[in-house]
Amino acid sequence: MKDKLLKPMKPIKHKNNSDSNQKNNSLTHNSNDVSQQVWLIALQRQDWITLMTLLFSSVGIYCVMHGYYELALSLAFVGMLSDALDGTIARKNGTTRNFGRFLDSHVDLVLYLLFPSLFWFQLGFDGWQSLWLILLMGAGIIRLSVFNDIGLVQSKQRLAYQGLPVYWIMFALAGSVLVGYVTGKDFVFSVLPLLILILAGAMNLNRPFPKITDISMVLLITGYGASIFVWLHYLVFFAGVSLTNQIQQTLIIYTPLVLSASFHMASVRYNWLSQLDKPLNLAMFGANKTWRGLLIVPVVGAVLGGVMSLLVGEHDRHMPSLVMIGLLTGLGYMLAELPNSWFKRKMNIAPGSESARHRWFFLMLDQMDSCFGIALALLLLGLSWIEVLTTFILGPLIHLLVKRILFWLGLKGQPF
Repeated sequence: MKDKLLKPMKPIKHKNNSDSNQKNNSLTHNSNDVSQQVWLIALQRQDWITLMTLLFSSVGIYCVMHGYYELALSLAFVGMLSDALDGTIARKNGTTRNFGRFLDSHVDLVLYLLFPSLFWFQLGFDGWQSLWLILLMGAGIIRLSVFNDIGLVQSKQRLAYQGLPVYWIMFALAGSVLVGYVTGKDFVFSVLPLLILILAGAMNLNRPFPKITDISMVLLITGYGASIFVWLHYLVFFAGVSLTNQIQQTLIIYTPLVLSASFHMASVRYNWLSQLDKPLNLAMFGANKTWRGLLIVPVVGAVLGGVMSLLVGEHDRHMPSLVMIGLLTGLGYMLAELPNSWFKRKMNIAPGSESARHRWFFLMLDQMDSCFGIALALLLLGLSWIEVLTTFILGPLIHLLVKRILFWLGLKGQPF
């Protein structure tokens, strides 16, 4: 069965797809019926939200044309939120209709195809390279046309898209911009054709991709994405600092911490230093908060900070010693997780498990708690509030990426 090509799935039949609605939505209409209306169609609540997506996309394109790239991306993430809300409201109210699906797809052309292509073009991915952007737009148009034809599908009792959703182009765009701050545009443009090929192929792959139906998760993702780029816009146009320097400094600060935390995960997986595997307080924090973690992360972080200083030198003379950064950020990282663990125990959530009722709240809390500890450590080390806040805002993104990698390596039981 797995060796066979996936057959197209049966599209979802919505409640309003009665014979009368099918007649009204057919390609031919009775001219007498149309003449009774002032406007072509009466827009519903979700349609106005879809048009809000067009508004955010259009203002974002204006920002791109005038060089406000970070602000443009923040508006695009807000547009992604309104794009998710329209369908959610329509399904909840039982007001889904073919017109809404077509309207949504046409707006998606602007947000997920025109906006990213114009963004990359304005950054310098032009000339013959723009042929790759034409490929991306063509693949996306085919993908959206298929969606217009079949809508959402059911896959393993879940709503799904047939083919990779076009909104993944926005994540690829945001990621390329962040990477470009560190590596420069030339490196990004050298790998962008491969990225476009992957996106184009995945969008037209005949397999289901689960739809995110939890609006809390959508709000968390889009709100966080918008927050990152609003802050970066502030740094460029109001604080007057170099984004490259700020992001590189954040990565340097996180390097000893990430490596020491990964070493701790390996020690848990392979039971190294088992004599330290004793709970700090079983009743208050559970079995997963041990002396092994509290000692390994800051100590190994300090050692790695020292190694980094020897190999590459101090990145910036105004920065504290990398040894102290590794030590205090590791300590802050571990201590800041304790209140979260205590709160979960009070709610009778078992260590290492998730709360089904408040899943996304705790997902956000799990990424943010340690960021508060790291920020406090950096303040104690004398970093400016701009440097601390930049590290704090980018911290959850770094945590999510590292946790995902550790999950792939088998060192962590859950991907988030």
